[in-house]
Amino acid sequence: MKTISFITGLLLLIMSLSLSASVDKIDSIREAAVSAYNTKNIEKLMSFWHKNGKMLGAETIEGYSQIKANYIDSFSDNHFFKITMSSEGIEGIGDIFYDTGKMSILDDNGENLMTGCYVLLYVKSGNSFKTWREWFYPECLNTTHH
Repeated sequence: MKTISFITGLLLLIMSLSLSASVDKIDSIREAAVSAYNTKNIEKLMSFWHKNGKMLGAETIEGYSQIKANYIDSFSDNHFFKITMSSEGIEGIGDIFYDTGKMSILDDNGENLMTGCYVLLYVKSGNSFKTWREWFYPECLNTTHH
């Protein structure tokens, strides 16, 4: 009986460490994606997207090539704004994780123009996670406008 309890405890510890490592990966992916977006590094930014990714919001942008085209359009716009993202929680089961938090849109001086909420859904792909769904809602309950 002691052996079973030990093995059960060991398995729970391993699962907990695995979950923690995955949460750290998700955090790193989001931070690197924000950096790539803000520096207009399209190839780096797209490396974080799943081939069947989807951006949901006012309009739906579906698939890798459409998402890439959307970013290229944004990067070439004279009114391109940098962003910040701050996670309020990452949860996951198996190979699927979601990250929720606040995203701010910044002006040319780095001042906050608007803060809304986001949800990112990640799916495991190989040894990493890829963004599978992205929602940004500037009208969410926690939104503040400046």
